[in-house]
Amino acid sequence: LQHYEVDGNPQLLDSLLEHKPRAIPQTLIHGDCTIDNVLVADNSVETFIDLSGVAYGDPRYDVALAIRSFIYDKSLLNAFYKGYTLLRLSKEEFDYFDGGLYEFF
Repeated sequence: LQHYEVDGNPQLLDSLLEHKPRAIPQTLIHGDCTIDNVLVADNSVETFIDLSGVAYGDPRYDVALAIRSFIYDKSLLNAFYKGYTLLRLSKEEFDYFDGGLYEFF
């Protein structure tokens, strides 16, 4: 907030700090894991592009970004989780990362 222009605000930051989800092990994350940064061929993920945001972080951040465009489409969401079996986000986790933390990046 002090050094960069972001969409977040002090109230959102306070809320994020107050409602932080339980800690889970950090992993290597993409940092911008949206559907346009994943190349798929023959129904399989082939590679990721735009790796400028790769870092160690909370994998729920990547999952939230990956599902944000179809979060309310149950068939697409179920298809995603059928292929991605590592973790499933709760509604609260999705909101924390997509509608909260993402506002600061």
